[in-house]
Order: sequence, then structure tokens, then C-alpha cells
Amino acid sequence: MFKKVFCLLILSTFIVIPIFSQETEDENTVPETRNDFQLFGGAGFGIYSMKNNDKSNNNFLTATGIYSLGAYYSISNKFYFGIGFDRLGFATNRDSAQSANVKNLALLLKYNIHNSEKSSIHFNAAIGTTSFKYLDNKTNTNVTASSLFIEPGIGYDHFWGEHFGYFLNASYYYTRYTKIVNKDNNPLTVINNGFEEQLWISLSGMHLKLGFIYKF
Repeated sequence: MFKKVFCLLILSTFIVIPIFSQETEDENTVPETRNDFQLFGGAGFGIYSMKNNDKSNNNFLTATGIYSLGAYYSISNKFYFGIGFDRLGFATNRDSAQSANVKNLALLLKYNIHNSEKSSIHFNAAIGTTSFKYLDNKTNTNVTASSLFIEPGIGYDHFWGEHFGYFLNASYYYTRYTKIVNKDNNPLTVINNGFEEQLWISLSGMHLKLGFIYKF
């Protein structure tokens, strides 16, 4: 299911791109972008399949809102390196005492496959550290976890002038938390077939982000 939705998401990205990028310049012109420095910020959403080794409840869907900040620096007309931060807030009932969020800090890579005077289409990837936190104020539950994540994607940048622009990005996100602890730093466990195992949780799904860019 997620593969089909992800393909549709990428397809919709390329349907939207021509609508927003009605450019008049020569598409064969490749601008000089070496040593460009870009700041970006945006928002979006994520849809995931969450799995774990608790056989009583081991596969379900969840969604998040996403806030994203970061910076890129170009070392050539095609390659950019950067650093980024995302905060993912999981959907809960409005009157719920529960809250859950993920914070990601990543190294970023962007490779332009199309580059014109005002716009670019690029493959991108993020790899870094992720931390998960779950709180339930009614039961005084506090659960945390940390791991690594990977996020390959495809995106589109468009500039209205010399400095300001926007981006649209679709990506696949994956992480697996293998050490999940309570507020006393004790690992959470489950019982499967009479044996105690340390709880793990995997999160895989799609991100769609839209935001603004400022180029120096």
C-alpha cells in the first residue's frame, strides 16, 4: 500500500511542478550555483506504518505534522551538502493527556538532475539521529528512544527572484528504535511465546513538505 501511495505522491509532485514553473528562460541554460548558501524552513505531514514485536498490537497506521528547518551549501552546480532539523508531532485526540513526538537531526545531500535559472529538480537524502518521546500525564508514563534514520526523496525548488523561493519535497522515511526505555531508564519488554524480549518499534512511511528558501 505504501509503495503505491509513495509512487502516486512522486507522480503528483511532477504534475504540480509544471503548473508552478512556467518559466520563460532557456531551459538549457545552467546557472552558476557553486558556493550558494541556502536557508530553508517549512511544514508538512507524514503517514507511516508502525510495527513492533508486541504480537498483541504489532502493526498500525499513524500520522504526524512536520516542521522542518535547515541549510544547504553548494560545492558545484549539482551537489549540495547541508544540515537539517525536523520535528514530528503525532496525531492525538484533542482532549487526550497523551503526546508523542520525534526530533531528527540530519546531514543532508542534494543532487540537481535539472537546473535552470529559476528552478531545479533534485534527488535528496537525509541520514542522522532520531529521538522519540511519549508522555501520558494521566498514568505518569514517560517513554523515550533514540536511533538512526534514513530519508531519500525527490524535490523541486523555484525562485521568484535572486533570493526568495519555495520548495516541494516528497520522501520515504525509515527508522527502527531498538532500545526503548521508561523514565527510570529501564528497557521496555514484551512476552512472546513465553520469552521476554526487549521491545522494538519501526517507523516507515512518507513525508510531504512545502516551505520557503532564502538564498545568499
